Amino acid sequence: WIAFQVCRYFSFRFIWESRPPHPETGNPKYHPRIFVAPPHGVFPYGNILSMLVFPALFGHTFRGLASSAALRPPVFKQVLRSIGVIDASRHVARKALENKESLGISTGGVAEVFETNEDDECILLKERIGLIKLAIRTGADIVPCYVFGNTKVLSCWAGEGLPGKGRYLLEKISRKLGFALVWVH
Repeated sequence: WIAFQVCRYFSFRFIWESRPPHPETGNPKYHPRIFVAPPHGVFPYGNILSMLVFPALFGHTFRGLASSAALRPPVFKQVLRSIGVIDASRHVARKALENKESLGISTGGVAEVFETNEDDECILLKERIGLIKLAIRTGADIVPCYVFGNTKVLSCWAGEGLPGKGRYLLEKISRKLGFALVWVH
C-alpha cells in the first residue's frame, strides 16, 4: 500500500514491453535479469520506486545495487537494506544472479551526478563493461530501462565555477569516497 502512495505522490508510471517470466514457475525461459536504469540523478528516486512497485506488478522482486559507501551511513543503510538493496561489488552481484535473483542498477553513479545539470541529462555507459561481463558470466539478460525525471527531482551544485581544477578535484574526491560531494537544493 505504501509503495503505491509514494508512486502516486511522485506521479510514477511503470511501462514495460512484455511481462517478465516469474522465477518460481519453473519456466525454462527464465533467466535472472539486470535492469539497467539510468540516469542516476542526485538521488535515484525512480530506481527505488521501481523496487517498491515491481512486486505488486509482477509478483516477484529484484535486488537494487548500491555502492558500498551508500550502504555505510546508519539510517540510510537500514532503509536501503529493508527494501532489498545489496552491495554493488562484483562478488555480491554475481552471487545474487547465480541464486536466480534479478538485479537493478543505475550505472552512472557519482560520475553521472557531475555530468548532469538542469539542462542536460547524461548517461555514462561506455566504461561500464563490468556489467556486460557479469551478464555473460552468469547468463543474465540485460534489460535496458530509462528513468524519466530522475534528474529533475533534486538539483545540485557540483562545483561549477570553481577556479582552476577545483571541479575536477571535487569529482575525483567524490568518486574515491563513493558518494557525490555536492550541494543539494
